[in-house]
Amino acid sequence: MAWVIVRGQFILIDKKCERISDESYNEAENFDDGLAIVQKDHKSFFIDKNGKKITDEVYEYASVYTEGFAVFRKGGKWFFIDKTGSEVFNQKYDSAANFNCGLAAVEKNNKWFFIDKEGKELSGDRYDSTNGFSEGLACVTSGDQCFFVDTTGKEISEDRYDDASDFHD
Repeated sequence: MAWVIVRGQFILIDKKCERISDESYNEAENFDDGLAIVQKDHKSFFIDKNGKKITDEVYEYASVYTEGFAVFRKGGKWFFIDKTGSEVFNQKYDSAANFNCGLAAVEKNNKWFFIDKEGKELSGDRYDSTNGFSEGLACVTSGDQCFFVDTTGKEISEDRYDDASDFHD
């Protein structure tokens, strides 16, 4: 499968360059684990490799699937869905990031924390900001200082920094 653009619209084709579906989209992401995010008329939703919507839900924003989940926004709140398009965890967040290292960063009441793949909080710790986990560590900010925590929520050092990037090998 490949996306082609014709008159500003994304169209899904097969290896014979034949259309897979009659639908066209304003925007489209590459497929990941058999699903792709597309946007039509300022609404995002997921399609399968046949070009069929996996649910009738439409979202203000939807992310790619990572570690079996996608994060989406509807009605100004953020949720997680599984590969069937079903909402999971029964929680609504002010903001949320994709899963990485088995954890996702979520925000409620201007404070960030981490949840696992069952929707349970990693610890009671709250932070002013975070980019989430990368290579098993997350840079978190509390006040005007940042530091790193591991996937158990434990601070890995007493060192504090003005700013830091995520770890990337």
